[in-house]
Amino acid sequence: MNDTPDTLATAPSLASPALASVINDLDYPTGQRSGKAFATLVARFALAGYQLSRTDPNDGPVTYYAARYGLVRSLPTRADAQQLLAHLEELEAAP
Repeated sequence: MNDTPDTLATAPSLASPALASVINDLDYPTGQRSGKAFATLVARFALAGYQLSRTDPNDGPVTYYAARYGLVRSLPTRADAQQLLAHLEELEAAP
């Protein structure tokens, strides 16, 4: 016989008033979030062999930095970072 409580019996119901007011923001489109856009950019740079970082948005204007083999390139805007990434991906795709 199992002495552990049945988790389904003790779990709150989805119709519970406590859970009804909780909204999971992942239930909504996330493509326009700057954090997600930056994370996607970081991942694409990583696939190209670069590390992308940025200054803290709370400190003022954001500057991006792309690094590889200890060499760092400053990219003043996200558009500059995307332009460099497009160039890197183009070089990677060339035979």
